[in-house]
Amino acid sequence: MRAGSRNLLARAAHGKPDDLKLIKGVAEVLEKMLHDIGVYYFWQIAEWDNADIAHADSLLTAFKGRIERDEWVAQSRRFVREGGVALKPGAG
Repeated sequence: MRAGSRNLLARAAHGKPDDLKLIKGVAEVLEKMLHDIGVYYFWQIAEWDNADIAHADSLLTAFKGRIERDEWVAQSRRFVREGGVALKPGAG
């Protein structure tokens, strides 16, 4: 885990990373930035609270406000619910 958030990871340690580009507004550049800050899986974004969103938003300076504007948490929760993506360790 990385400092500043309860679920940012040092590496993709729980299987192949999810295709975060499926989130509306996330292109390849932003997906790489998410990996750089420790986000690899939809389950991570799906469990974010306001503090996690604020922390991630502060690290994605060129994309400030995008998380809430494009509803990343709701989109990620839907991807997790629909399946076909990595599950949180211990949840499957």
